Amino acid sequence: MEYQSFLSTYSPLKARTLWIRINLIFVLWSALLFLDLLFTIGPLERLDGTQEYLTYNFGSTLFWVLEAGLTALDMNMQRDTDEGLMRSTFNRIRVMKSPSDLTHLCQTWTKEDVEITVELALGIYFLVDSMRVFSQ
Repeated sequence: MEYQSFLSTYSPLKARTLWIRINLIFVLWSALLFLDLLFTIGPLERLDGTQEYLTYNFGSTLFWVLEAGLTALDMNMQRDTDEGLMRSTFNRIRVMKSPSDLTHLCQTWTKEDVEITVELALGIYFLVDSMRVFSQ
């Protein structure tokens, strides 16, 4: 499948150096933004700093969601190949027929499933919030 080659190229689990570089860019951007905001004096400079921060917030949150999403997809693709197609979380959600299926699904989640789901949910929440604030 085509998405498997995409995931093998860009997934944080497989392309660690790429994601380390991306995260280092955001660390550097954070430090520069902090220094820029630290030495602002007037209200117009503060307004520029606020716009810079909102741009940074939106960009970093967008990459956070992308990183968590690619990780979740890669984990589930790996589970598909290791345990068979019906074992992955995404495929089990797709074939659910009743609420009891959801209960069974949640009981079979691993610690990593819960962690990446929480991370992805938080990332999406902050991305939506960032877009809301950014658009004002």
